[in-house]
Amino acid sequence: MFVLGPDGGLLRDIPVGEDAAYHPGGIDFDGDHVWVSVAEYRAASRSTIYTIDPGTFEVRERFRVEDHIGWIVRDPGMDLVFGGSWGSRQLYIWDTEGRLVDQWENPGHFVDYQDAQLLGPGLLLCSGISLLPQVDGGVLELGGLALVEPLRQRITWDVPIGVFSGAGHVITRNPVTVTADESGLLIHAAPDDGDDDGGTRILSYRII
Repeated sequence: MFVLGPDGGLLRDIPVGEDAAYHPGGIDFDGDHVWVSVAEYRAASRSTIYTIDPGTFEVRERFRVEDHIGWIVRDPGMDLVFGGSWGSRQLYIWDTEGRLVDQWENPGHFVDYQDAQLLGPGLLLCSGISLLPQVDGGVLELGGLALVEPLRQRITWDVPIGVFSGAGHVITRNPVTVTADESGLLIHAAPDDGDDDGGTRILSYRII
């Protein structure tokens, strides 16, 4: 896990995971701690859920899951933890000690969720990508956003995203978060990888 300054400079590198479980997924800040799932880089594998204290950078193991958990979100109002498997084909609800509350199959196949954000009690904004084959042999990255209610096991709204980075990736390919200011909503995304042209860049878009 990297701690970056406002200019993008690396302030700290925090080791997480163990052995073959080295891949951090979508993270969440619940107001007190950063939650992160670290998994083996394959479907149906295993994951460890950690919290990181943003003041001391102390890493604490919270619980383990016998599946690849690609993102994690804690709902502090309900004291529940939400997560999704590889491609979010399975969606999970745990208590903060890791006891399984519910598990359900994602009914949507529009995009595979890569990240999620808590919008309100029991309401998630999920973002993701699908790779669609083209007639010329290429692949189209189709992005999307969805409102998901895990406790009701339903997707209440979804929309395609066709905005691309300079490296040619749809913006919902990797981390996405939405913030609000006096002028409205902004979407922030980091779709590119370090080895892409220009490296990883944080892109922000105002919704008008």
